[in-house]
Amino acid sequence: MAASSHPTSRTASSDLNPLPTFEVSDMRKGLSVTSGSQMRRDQRRSPMVSVEEAAALLGQSKSSLYRAMARGELPFPVITIGSRHRISRRAIERVIDGELPPTGA
Repeated sequence: MAASSHPTSRTASSDLNPLPTFEVSDMRKGLSVTSGSQMRRDQRRSPMVSVEEAAALLGQSKSSLYRAMARGELPFPVITIGSRHRISRRAIERVIDGELPPTGA
């Protein structure tokens, strides 16, 4: 059945929200494949990250970060809000870049 040209007619839902298509060659090249919602989240990156996000940025497991937190061995401060722990994205990026925080005298 052809879509009517009437202004109140509706199009198929697949026309409104097309699914992304990816080429196998894109995946083989290692290109990042993200959805539209993921891209929107990345565009408004929070300055604070969860322990899970920090672990991913640092290439560590979440449990490793929790153990280091308990021993006081993290090279950046951890902010606790209620029962949630947050870490500055900038502090993590500085550690990744090799900029170590100042040590206490």
